Amino acid sequence: MGHFGEKSHENCIEQGVPGYGSQSLADPDRRRSVKTNMRNNIQIELTNDEALVLFEHLSQLDDTGSLPVADHAEELVLGKIQCQLEKALVEPFDPKYKDLILEAKAKVTKE
Repeated sequence: MGHFGEKSHENCIEQGVPGYGSQSLADPDRRRSVKTNMRNNIQIELTNDEALVLFEHLSQLDDTGSLPVADHAEELVLGKIQCQLEKALVEPFDPKYKDLILEAKAKVTKE
């Protein structure tokens, strides 16, 4: 059994995440949904706050390697989700990121 954190999200391009790094991180139209360009073209809609909370959670798991995965396919899928969130969000680059996470978590729990 492996861990999600074994491969850094820096490998997003190598993992085949379409458009990774080729579009502006500050594009506000890209901050409301996560689009997976897999064979079935699945789209998962999240609020910006939900996306930020999920990104932070996946990033923490990636940093610590604490999410056990049963096989390489699970690791790749989680890595692609993290990469797509990283591509869509601008908050992780904000100096007030920690505060933004706390605000997002508070908003999500009130919904």
